[in-house]
Amino acid sequence: MIPCGAPCPARAVSQPGVSYRIDCRLDQARHRLTGWATIHYRSGADSALPALHLHTYPNAFRGPGTIYGQEAERYGGDYGLRFSSLDERGWMTLDSCAVNGVATRVEVNETLARVDLPHPLAS
Repeated sequence: MIPCGAPCPARAVSQPGVSYRIDCRLDQARHRLTGWATIHYRSGADSALPALHLHTYPNAFRGPGTIYGQEAERYGGDYGLRFSSLDERGWMTLDSCAVNGVATRVEVNETLARVDLPHPLAS
């Protein structure tokens, strides 16, 4: 328990904020969405951030080898992904990423993407 008035080690020093603009196109013949997003993010952290993390939840449905697929079978007896066809599965890719117009590295690990920032983001 932290006593009242004691400093909190991870408190926000300014009001954080985020806004998104997402544009996409549907290719009905290929059953595919292609798009791009612009994210404006203001950190409220008390330390600089070297990277941003984004959720890539559709990747959970890529196949039975994903963490979701394995846990669904192990704990729920749900074999839906194992017996689904490729047309019934879903996933997403992040082909490129830029921060303020500067290309940057993005690493996708199943349902989490890490976008390395060219310079740490201060609060």
